[in-house]
Amino acid sequence: MPLTNEQYQEVMRIYQSRRSEAQEAAMDRERELLRTLPAYRALDAERLELGWEKMKLSLKGESARAEALTERLQAITREKAAVLQQAGLPEDYLEPRYTCPICRDTGYVDGEKCRCFRKTVLSRLYSHSPLWARVSRERFSDFSLKWYEEKPLPEFQGKTSRQIAAQNLAAAKAFAAKFEEKGGNLLLTGPVGTGKTFLCNAIAGALMEEGFAVLYLTAAEYFDSLAAQAFGEEAGDGPFGEALESADLLILDDLGMEVPNKFSRSALFRTVNERGLKGRSTVISTNLNLNQLSEQYSERVVSRILDDYRILRFAGRDIRQAKLTEKR
Repeated sequence: MPLTNEQYQEVMRIYQSRRSEAQEAAMDRERELLRTLPAYRALDAERLELGWEKMKLSLKGESARAEALTERLQAITREKAAVLQQAGLPEDYLEPRYTCPICRDTGYVDGEKCRCFRKTVLSRLYSHSPLWARVSRERFSDFSLKWYEEKPLPEFQGKTSRQIAAQNLAAAKAFAAKFEEKGGNLLLTGPVGTGKTFLCNAIAGALMEEGFAVLYLTAAEYFDSLAAQAFGEEAGDGPFGEALESADLLILDDLGMEVPNKFSRSALFRTVNERGLKGRSTVISTNLNLNQLSEQYSERVVSRILDDYRILRFAGRDIRQAKLTEKR
């Protein structure tokens, strides 16, 4: 996801702040040790004295005498470690505790961006986005099964809508938890108000927190953006093209609610086909069942979905209406 120079500088300031905080905290721990452990304080004072002496000897060209002090300095290091151990402290107690131990909060490793860099960038960008405000309110932990009824449903082999919702919640959690390892695609299908959009939000929020780039749009917004890109209102490498290209996960919510036309029909097939061929993940929610999807779009769209998507079927009453009724 491309950054402006201002955004890049802001991210690097975040890294500088993290690094400074970690180093200052380490110095605070050492100051506390010097204050409370006399044995440690004596060894540190000796280390400083011998260090200065070694430097002065080196500057005078007396390298042999300077080198003779090295053995004692090494012994002091070991003795300080022993003092820490006796105090019940880990060997690395005085090391800075960086947010990312790989790059030590620099953002780079051997001249390349650390894997934490993207997460930092996305977290910063998302923190100002309406999407983050929405998904942060709908987490997996907030998905309540109490709104689902326990009446057996013949079309689901006697399972209740609550059992179905519990299975779908578990599947969505597993999808998010294993996303980095497995990726994959989901189709969430079922009546209005049964929890499909809620789980889309929960998946998006979980992945955004882990630093994945999520492009979340209603189907209508998505097809409008594709049309603008295709018909010259936005160049192929414009903001939408860049977002689509860099997205780890595309979420299309409310598929079928847009006004269907020839363009949206062909665009949907291209989306599921091309993202599938490139190994890019997609989550689609729709109120349509597979037969209705086939009628509104095409059989080959449904065929591709059947091949590449895990289908989560939802059932039950409109939860939104049930909540409104309870409030009255």
